[in-house]
Amino acid sequence: MIANNEIFNKKQIRTAYMYLYIFLMLLLCRDSLVSTTILGFPKSLFLTLIISIPNFIIFIKKIKAEGLKSYRVYIFIILVLNIILTMIIKSDYQLYNFSLLVFIFIGFVVSYVYEYKEFIKAFINIMIFISMYSLITTYLFKPLIIHTGINFPTIINSVNNVFYNFIFSFALTAESYIRNFGFFREPGVYQVFIILALIFLTFVKNIKIKSRKKIIYTLIFTVTILSTFSTTGIILLALFFTTYIVKLIRDGKMNRKVFIIITTITIICILILTLLYNIIPSFRETLRFSIEKIFTPNESLSARQESIIVPLKLYLNSPIFGQKYIDVVEAIDHNTNTTINMFAIYGLLTGVIHIMLIYLLIKKMKQPKSVSALIFIIFIVAINTQFLIGNSVLWIVMFSCFMEDKTIPKKENYIER
Repeated sequence: MIANNEIFNKKQIRTAYMYLYIFLMLLLCRDSLVSTTILGFPKSLFLTLIISIPNFIIFIKKIKAEGLKSYRVYIFIILVLNIILTMIIKSDYQLYNFSLLVFIFIGFVVSYVYEYKEFIKAFINIMIFISMYSLITTYLFKPLIIHTGINFPTIINSVNNVFYNFIFSFALTAESYIRNFGFFREPGVYQVFIILALIFLTFVKNIKIKSRKKIIYTLIFTVTILSTFSTTGIILLALFFTTYIVKLIRDGKMNRKVFIIITTITIICILILTLLYNIIPSFRETLRFSIEKIFTPNESLSARQESIIVPLKLYLNSPIFGQKYIDVVEAIDHNTNTTINMFAIYGLLTGVIHIMLIYLLIKKMKQPKSVSALIFIIFIVAINTQFLIGNSVLWIVMFSCFMEDKTIPKKENYIER
C-alpha cells in the first residue's frame, strides 16, 4: 500500500512539474515581455536551463534504461549538425544561433520525458489559465486602476510603451488601447499560442477533457483571440471554424442539434460584438482598424509581404547554407516570418526538417486528409505572422510529434517506426 502511494505521489509531482515547466517556458520564451523587458534574454536563457535540469535528469535515466532507438535521434542530429555546419561555413557565431541549438535540444529532450496526451492537456489548461487571467486583468483590473488612480507597478518596453505589471499579464496603461497582450511582446504573438491550443483542444483525439468543458474552453479561446484584435488572428479563427465544420461533415456529425448549437453560438457572438461596437468607442475603432487591414492596403500588410519576399530572395542567393543571421533579420525593418527565414538563414535541409516536424505533428492527430490539410495551413499561417525561429516553446510543440502516445500500441505508432 505504501509503495502504491509512493508511485502515485511521484506521478503527481511529475505532473505538477510538467505544468510548471510549460508555464515557465512560455513566460521565459524569447517572445514574452518578461524575457524582452524585465529579465533580458541572457537571464531568461539561464533560468530556462535551470528549470530544465529535472527533464535532463529524467532523459538521461530513460536513455540509460531504454536506449536511443527512435528515428527522432537521426532527425535531431542532422538538424543540429546542419545548423552548426552553416554557422561554420558562414562564420556566423551570433548568440541567437547558439540559443537556437539549446532550444532544439530542449525540444528533443522533452519529447522523451512527457507523454503526448498529458503534454497536450497541460498546454491547453495552461493557455486557458493565461487567457482567463489576461482577460480579467486587461478588461477588469486595468479600468479599475485607471478610474481609482491606484499607484500600480508598471514596466516599459524597448519602444517606451508603458504596461501595468500584473505579473502573468501586462496591459498598456493608455485607457483607449484595449488590445490584449497576455504576457507576450505583442498581441500578434499571443494569438499564435492560443490558436495552437485551440487546434490541440479540437483535433487531438482522446484528451481527458469533458465535452462541456471543451465548449467552454473554445469560447474562452475565441474571446481571447478576438481580444488581441489581431487581423491574422481573426482570419485564423475563421479558418479554424471552417476546418471544424469540415471535420463535422467529414465525420457525419453535422446533424440538426449540432447545427443549432453552432448557429446559436455564432448569433450570440455577433450580438455581443455588435453591442460592444456600439457602446465602446475604443472597441469600435480598434475592431474597424483590424478588419480594414484585411481588405485595404496598409503598412502592416506591406511589411508582411516584404517579410516573405526579401528572405525568399536572400534564400535563393544561397539555397544550401543560407545567409548570415544578421543579414537576414536586418534586411527589412519588420521581419515577421518564420518558415522562409528558417530557409534563408539555415538553408534547405533545416527548412525541410522544420516543415517535416509540423507535418508529423499534424499527422499524429490522425484526422482525415482534408482536415489535416486545413490544420497544416492554419499552423503555417499562424507561425508565419511572427519571427518565431528562436521560440523555445514552438520547438517543444514541434518535437511533441515524437512523444509517446500510450493510447496507441508501440508497434503501430508511425512515429516510432
